[in-house]
Amino acid sequence: MKKFRLPIVLAAGLLLASAAAIFALPKWDSRNERMEEKVEEEKRPFVKKLNIRRPDGMPNPFLPFQKDFKPEHLQSAVQTAEENGRIRLDISVQNISSAPVRLQFPTSQRYDFLIFGEKGEPLYRWSEGKAFLQVINEVELEAGGRLSFTAYWDGKRKNGKKAEKGKYLVKVIITAKAKTSEGKTVDSRELSATGRFSLP
Repeated sequence: MKKFRLPIVLAAGLLLASAAAIFALPKWDSRNERMEEKVEEEKRPFVKKLNIRRPDGMPNPFLPFQKDFKPEHLQSAVQTAEENGRIRLDISVQNISSAPVRLQFPTSQRYDFLIFGEKGEPLYRWSEGKAFLQVINEVELEAGGRLSFTAYWDGKRKNGKKAEKGKYLVKVIITAKAKTSEGKTVDSRELSATGRFSLP
């Protein structure tokens, strides 16, 4: 009997281990026919999804607009004013770093701007339907240097109809790729800015 005691003990141990493994398997939920494990529910922050699109199909840049983003090299801005029935846009980009930044424009276009309704609906894009010379041009901004442009919106939608009175949003984009003096690519978000205005 002694020579059979060890195999019997081993067999009993294997049975116990198998039983423990079975009980440890995820619980089968027959109501919805899926396997589920009992895990503590994770607390995740609520993120509101917005299904608003801009003219080029990309997500609306205003909702949300990265409030926590802080530029390191370039600071873009747009100022708006009503002028003879049109909206004047004073667009600028300034080098806020302590070293030169090089802007490379792939065409003769220097900027673009998009107009949105108060709820984010796309109304107009300045560059749509326009042609630009395919000429590469580079501009170097010294530390503190600024590049400025002036553009106008006639208050009409892309279909040619006059926009109604109310509040509007504008996003301007400097259409260049920027690099630091060390060859580092500057974040493209530093080449855009947003503003708000009203049509009387």
